[in-house]
Amino acid sequence: MTDENFNPTKPSTGSSDPADYDDVANQYGDEFINWAGLQLANLIDPVAGERILDVGAGRGAATRPLASRGTEVWTIDLSERMVEYLREIVPPERVIRGDAGDLPYADEEFDGVTAGYLATILPNKMEGMLTEWSRVLNPQGRLAVSEPGPIHEDWLWLHDVACQFFSRPTAEEHNRTISKNLEALVRLAADAGLGLEASSTIRRPT
Repeated sequence: MTDENFNPTKPSTGSSDPADYDDVANQYGDEFINWAGLQLANLIDPVAGERILDVGAGRGAATRPLASRGTEVWTIDLSERMVEYLREIVPPERVIRGDAGDLPYADEEFDGVTAGYLATILPNKMEGMLTEWSRVLNPQGRLAVSEPGPIHEDWLWLHDVACQFFSRPTAEEHNRTISKNLEALVRLAADAGLGLEASSTIRRPT
């Protein structure tokens, strides 16, 4: 799933350093992020009783709607502050502080894995993460991944303004990079033994 929205108020570091996410943990649950997490939960379409792993779970944008549907949700995140928030949502024993590409779980342990924006944040670890996510899924398991989509034409003007003040790629360069990243994601997922059943681009209504 990709999201076309460009939201300049979203607290995002674009960093792989967990300390940066510790710094924004008390803000990292705004309306946009919670909405995106709901779409990710909808995409995996969980069934009550299933074991679902939410990787890079943050403050639980996908964890909450997954748990509300009667699933047994497990979470992992590298930020200690995020982990503290997650322990308020699901039983603490199901929350682990750890690396999305080095999962401390057994083979075929889960019915589903969800991951939001990790391939964008950690592109150099994409192959290893997908291999690990595939490993912990049972043979009928599903992986739902959400990544940012191209900048929608409604937001091009704001992006152009931002480029005057900050070092940013042009909208064309950004969209081209996003497209290449998504192509790489699909290719590496196939190499990890994961088939693509469905994909969609979701734009949040104004």
